[in-house]
Amino acid sequence: MASILIIHQNAFLREGIKQFIEKEHPRFNVTTSGVLADHSLDGLTEEDLVMIDGSSAQPEVRVIIERLLKSNIRTAVWLPSENEEFCRIMLEKKCSGYLSADTDYDDLKYAFSVLLKNKTYVHHDLIPFLYKLTELGNITFDQLPSRILTRREWEVLQLLADGHNNKSISVRLFVSESTVKNHLSSIMRKLKVNDRTAAVIKALRNNWVS
Repeated sequence: MASILIIHQNAFLREGIKQFIEKEHPRFNVTTSGVLADHSLDGLTEEDLVMIDGSSAQPEVRVIIERLLKSNIRTAVWLPSENEEFCRIMLEKKCSGYLSADTDYDDLKYAFSVLLKNKTYVHHDLIPFLYKLTELGNITFDQLPSRILTRREWEVLQLLADGHNNKSISVRLFVSESTVKNHLSSIMRKLKVNDRTAAVIKALRNNWVS
């Protein structure tokens, strides 16, 4: 059985995530720790996932993450969005997932759906940092290429780029969350990308959204 290790100083948060995983993904053995220590990592394999709190931006966080990545262990890290330099450093590490302090239940549920497919998850609050790391900002358009997406899909994509999650988008557009999910699936298919993060980055790169 694959294991998930949650290392976070907030006991309420880590136990809540543990309960969520045990309910939604009972095949995983979930353990938690409030202390960042090397011994917590003993026995982990490439099949496992470690979720680690990087909000303190302490040097030992980098050391632990580098050790995990060198061992090819999937690693997801909470990042402090107010610390741009630390976010940049961590994003360059190419972890399996990047969570924000504002990650809510819906975000977490989607994050796991991505991580369990061995894809990379980036919380929408961190997309601007990720975009700054790319060198793809040179193409400009005077107006939206309307034939690519519908007007509603452009609205959804703009709200996604603004940092809204599915629930927030549904409230703002007066539609159901399932409708938002359908729009996102259509957007990703039309833009030929694998996830919403890539969709936003492509739109930012082409100046389709602000």
